[in-house]
Amino acid sequence: PILTVIYSLKYRVHLQSDQTVLIHAATGAAGQMCIQYCQYIGARVIATAGTEEKRRFLREYYGIEHVFNSRDASFVNDIRQILPQGVDVIVNSLSGNLLKESIKLLAYHGHFIEWGKRDIYHDNNLSMFQLRSDCSFHVIGFISLADHVSPLIRRMLEEAIDLFVQRKLRAVEPTVTYEPSQVIEALLRCNSGQVMGKTVFRISSSDQPLNINKKQSNSLLEVVSDNTMFPSEVCNQGTILISGGCGGLGLTMSRWMIEQRGVKHIALMSRRTLVELEQPSNPQYDDWLRLKRTTTEYNAHVDVVQADVTNFQQLHDLIERFQKTSYPIRGIIHSAVVAEDRTLNNLTQEHLSLVLPPKVRGA
Repeated sequence: PILTVIYSLKYRVHLQSDQTVLIHAATGAAGQMCIQYCQYIGARVIATAGTEEKRRFLREYYGIEHVFNSRDASFVNDIRQILPQGVDVIVNSLSGNLLKESIKLLAYHGHFIEWGKRDIYHDNNLSMFQLRSDCSFHVIGFISLADHVSPLIRRMLEEAIDLFVQRKLRAVEPTVTYEPSQVIEALLRCNSGQVMGKTVFRISSSDQPLNINKKQSNSLLEVVSDNTMFPSEVCNQGTILISGGCGGLGLTMSRWMIEQRGVKHIALMSRRTLVELEQPSNPQYDDWLRLKRTTTEYNAHVDVVQADVTNFQQLHDLIERFQKTSYPIRGIIHSAVVAEDRTLNNLTQEHLSLVLPPKVRGA
């Protein structure tokens, strides 16, 4: 979150100490980092949050005088009463009508920073009239920065580390730690709208296994039980392409889709070949054998196709080939990854250039 904050406030809107910033849904990790950075700069902060508990937290922990309700548009009139000229910078994660109402609060030469992007992906309309007073609208897509301004990422990492070392920034509160066995509980909690701070999983130092039983899985699936991700035209009439499909995640996901969603045609895309996948020395050999048994049991079909997810021409040719078959590609799961973990102080441009392309350019 801190890199998103620095990029948004320093490099996009050039936040100044005499400006006022409205931060919506400010109790999340990104929201709290945004508060801390604004207070470090000296800017005035007003905020919104969804519950009284969250609003009280912002008042008491961060000393923010004006905190309003983010669940309805009442904050618009409340803010106009204290800032009749409007707000210099709005950091937004709300959507729909609340976004449209928020943008009306911009002051002359104001900046609207869009973090949520739900309205963008839903292709919703926005009245350009609200930007008439020399205002700007910034859509922050931090992940895409890697392909375009990667030197800036390293610079911002160094800036962030310096701010933490100088104690200008601190960890967000509360940080709730879960064991691997609590993964379903944690995800359901994050989906409840009641979460503040940061949710983390203890993996390397935990003595508890990752154990998700069927009852837990079903309770999570109830959240997305409307089958919008797996309609019949995808499950029965098309192919689902999985990048990085020969890894453990791709193979496990394939079995789940066949068993739980009735998917009949899957293409596992990888730089590896079928011959390599069939080798007993392959770390995913057992997962591959389980998938083969599943395809036989459920009368499904799995293709292993070789392509580099970062090579546009290879992907184009592959998709074109499938589109000419009876089962064209109807869904894509992007699970390609290069594992090259580093601590922040050992992170270099070389490592970023190795790790990011499969995820970013591949997407």
